Amino acid sequence: MLEAPDGTWCLTDVVTGGKKQSLEDIDPLPPLSSANQVIVDELKSGRIGLIGGIQLAFYGDGIPIPQNSFVGTAGIAVRQSATGKVGFLTNQHVGDGLGRRIYHPWHNTLTLGFTRSMKEFAADEDWYEGIIDESLSDVRCDCAFVQVLDELQSFVRPGLHIIGNTGSLLRVDVNTMDIIGQRVISVGRTRGVQRGTIVAYAYEFEDDFFSTYTDFLIIGQEDGAFSWKGDSGKVIVTDDAEHQPVALLWGGWQERLRQGREQEMWSYAIDLGKVLDHLKLELLT
Repeated sequence: MLEAPDGTWCLTDVVTGGKKQSLEDIDPLPPLSSANQVIVDELKSGRIGLIGGIQLAFYGDGIPIPQNSFVGTAGIAVRQSATGKVGFLTNQHVGDGLGRRIYHPWHNTLTLGFTRSMKEFAADEDWYEGIIDESLSDVRCDCAFVQVLDELQSFVRPGLHIIGNTGSLLRVDVNTMDIIGQRVISVGRTRGVQRGTIVAYAYEFEDDFFSTYTDFLIIGQEDGAFSWKGDSGKVIVTDDAEHQPVALLWGGWQERLRQGREQEMWSYAIDLGKVLDHLKLELLT
């Protein structure tokens, strides 16, 4: 908000501030409700089947030792347009590298599949089709396709755990920008089912000399934590009867952005339609 000495004010599309520099500095997250804790336990259990929201696991450097292991979320079931092979959409930093073995629910349990395609960054002028074209800037489009093993293909189910079936893909109309203010819901292996609101599109943030864009900035309902580590790769849908898929979450951090709200939890996500186009995938229905 921009405010004059006489009290006149107006809203702006700029936020300034800093972020916590380490996990030790971050404020404690609000505890999960008992219902959400049950959901999280289910997503990690390996007993609810192959559906959006379940936990994925991988080894960051390929060596199967505990200190090099990581977890993320299987966002939603998709099909590769060229081959018809089925798998899950997630983040590049979860898929890690082409050919990476991906497990479910934990390391050295069930081999779910392998990372077949991914993309981490794109030129802003390409991603936004010429609407944005800045020097020393790019777009964080952290996405990957994990193809499920052939023998497990028939077990992959569309939709999201607890939320259920999803509707048609929601494309963003940059001419109206009516995506801003859209209420959304998602399910991830760390925070379970969370609700929030899209508050920005084509959000640019500065990191030293360079700037980076992400498609969506999302804030949790009632200032709650919309996401946390391990939720990477979860798919976000509209919080209405249609549950239209709209975004793929890739991160979030506590930012010092508004006076009186010193450490808010912002979540970052990318346009699901663009992700599907670039990776040549379609939603499994």
